[in-house]
Amino acid sequence: MRTLGAWVELTEALDTARLYMLNDANPRALELVPFIRVIAGNTGQDACYFYNRIEGAEVRWVSYHFHADPELLLPDEDVIDLLATLPGSVERSEPLGSNSLDSRVNSVLVTGDGGRTITRHALPCTTSTLPMPTSVAVEAPDGLALLCTGQGYTSHTDKTVYVSGNLGATWKLAGHPSSVGDGGVIAASAPGHLTIATTSAGSWLYASADNGKTWRTVVTYPDGGLGWNDLGFTTTHDGLVIHGPPYYYGDMPGQLLLTGNGGQTWQVVRF
Repeated sequence: MRTLGAWVELTEALDTARLYMLNDANPRALELVPFIRVIAGNTGQDACYFYNRIEGAEVRWVSYHFHADPELLLPDEDVIDLLATLPGSVERSEPLGSNSLDSRVNSVLVTGDGGRTITRHALPCTTSTLPMPTSVAVEAPDGLALLCTGQGYTSHTDKTVYVSGNLGATWKLAGHPSSVGDGGVIAASAPGHLTIATTSAGSWLYASADNGKTWRTVVTYPDGGLGWNDLGFTTTHDGLVIHGPPYYYGDMPGQLLLTGNGGQTWQVVRF
């Protein structure tokens, strides 16, 4: 095949729908996992996109250089099938609708040996009925917190948080965060200290200091649903979240927020 103006002789035919790494000294091409795609989006111009997350039955792709069409939401069974086979802390970070993939998101996967062996534990909410699993957080060596999303209505969704002290072998109901916002992502700074980022007509951060029993709104942005990215904690006190896109999108750059008290208050970082 011809690449970058040179001919490379290979021992096997390549699939034009897939990406490969080539080496002039090796006649075999290395196929890349489908977390990188060259996609002609809404503009019709090819660009490189990276896997971001699953939303419903579709995959969100992000391009960090093609600002004319930086995000795409597309069906991609190859990626969903691959993710279902990989070891990890949970099989999904966003809820699925009722479809043939339901059985893949009814459990949490845990490992104590770097992924060589996996234990599967059932979730207290499933995708076959409401509420559905939305996000899971590790809050202690054996502690997990699970956010489940129920019925939606006018920029609201019923939300339920469950906690486990034995890596998901058993779960107990913790509490119900505010219904404002669609779904969300949950993160933990320390045992019992949880934060939820959610968005709909606006963007909100909710915090709990009693392992999900009670919640309060710590950040509110009436931004029309700009949303959040990369919520996480680096220590038991320090954390960060990006309000809006994690890159410069036209005249709307993302906004970095930091916390130094486990998510109880957040400050905007000015550059």
